[in-house]
Amino acid sequence: MRYSQSIGGIFLFCCFFSILLADNDFNSFEEDVLLNPAAIGQAADDVIIYSASSSKTSRKALASHLNDIQLMQSVAMAVGANSGEFSHYLKLNSDGIKVYLFSHKQSKFGTFKAITHIKASMDSILAVMFDNTICAEWVHSCGQSFILDDVSFTERYHYQTFYIPFPFSDRDFIFHSIMVQNPRSRTVDITMFGVPDYCNDKQSIQCDKVNQSELVRVRKSIGTYKLEPDSMGTKITWIQHTDPGGNIPAWLVNQFAASTPYWTFKNLAEMVKQEKYKYAKLIYNKEGVATALEVPILSSRVKKLTMTSGDKKLSNID
Repeated sequence: MRYSQSIGGIFLFCCFFSILLADNDFNSFEEDVLLNPAAIGQAADDVIIYSASSSKTSRKALASHLNDIQLMQSVAMAVGANSGEFSHYLKLNSDGIKVYLFSHKQSKFGTFKAITHIKASMDSILAVMFDNTICAEWVHSCGQSFILDDVSFTERYHYQTFYIPFPFSDRDFIFHSIMVQNPRSRTVDITMFGVPDYCNDKQSIQCDKVNQSELVRVRKSIGTYKLEPDSMGTKITWIQHTDPGGNIPAWLVNQFAASTPYWTFKNLAEMVKQEKYKYAKLIYNKEGVATALEVPILSSRVKKLTMTSGDKKLSNID
């Protein structure tokens, strides 16, 4: 296990780092990219509640990354259409997971697109993704991860570290994640924007920890998860581009780019089987958009649940 994480360090680094486009690498990304970022809410007595947020809030958050969204849109569209801007090939096809590697003429680092189908509800998959305490258990080569700011159910800032094989230095990221859901198809998009300087002018215990880090900070990274529920489970598409910075050769990053999404998806498929996540449940509003996520705390005996929705307090009684 430790061996695979070690080797995967390079892959994860490759993947997570290999998707961060240079300034002009991504030029747009489907309008559906309006996501709902995973933000952990207050824990109730017998469930963890990922609290509610309106689509208006999500769109406002996305507006702050307009340039990156435009970049991402062009990549997603080019990746789908095999545009002349990109060349691609199927890097890996195993265990129901396909990983495509794309090269872009304006970046020496590749972009990967990974696709799989997991026999689990989107609720369970999001419950794993939202649990920032278990990053190392499913995201390939993830070391440490913690929340910097839970803005809402659909938006959060979080910090992650990643192992890189010797002799290269480990990396760390600060992400601004935003989630948006299509009320008709129920499809969810979670987009992660690299915001390396987020903690520079912040005073908090968590940002103090980040500012003391001696790891190499990744300055350019952008990626997206698309979750599409169906009668058999959930289809997941992950597109990522990262520039890891430092002196890691691009050929090495690109060589192992398939490993990170492959092992991440494999681990995710196992994590959703755990009782804690199996019974997670999304809460929808009258427009058909998820506004909260309940994750049972199995050891609890208390039945009253409390969740936050904007300025309102909602209660559920079992």
